[in-house]
Amino acid sequence: MAIKSAISNVDKTFNDDLFDYFCTKDDVSFWRAWRKRYCSSSVKTANVINDKHGDIEICAEFTQHFKSVFKTNTVNSNKRYESELQEMLQIKADHYVATPLVVDFDLCQRALRKMKLNKSPGFDNISAEHLVYGGPALYIHLCLLFNAMMQHCYVPQDFGFSLIVPLPIDKHGDTKNLYV
Repeated sequence: MAIKSAISNVDKTFNDDLFDYFCTKDDVSFWRAWRKRYCSSSVKTANVINDKHGDIEICAEFTQHFKSVFKTNTVNSNKRYESELQEMLQIKADHYVATPLVVDFDLCQRALRKMKLNKSPGFDNISAEHLVYGGPALYIHLCLLFNAMMQHCYVPQDFGFSLIVPLPIDKHGDTKNLYV
């Protein structure tokens, strides 16, 4: 019991430290702790996951796994939510009132200047540098875009795309099993 308790305390302390580094935006300490704990020479890239070989088959395996994770558990819930959305949009259209600008130039400029640089680009290959150094013309267009999105209660479908990079969970380096 003492060994289990000690291991649990070490894990809890590590998780608390990571959380603190993350909340205080101390990137250097966060990644130093992460690498110390999870990056070792014994962890190798997996060539086989759940008996699937090659990038295409492994990607398909991850796709199937994540599709199964995010399925609704209620029959016809998608149709119900879609009908509720249509009702809300109809109510909004019936009571349309022009709203003042919510996102102004200064707000947009301040938000873009707070973005962290040197990060990976998104699904659309737009990096933070593109937005930060885009200049006033880009800021104006972004303000118009965000205000139009709020006024019309619509978010483009492409804003929902993301790239998921799976990280191995197993502390001992076993990357062959997806369901650890």
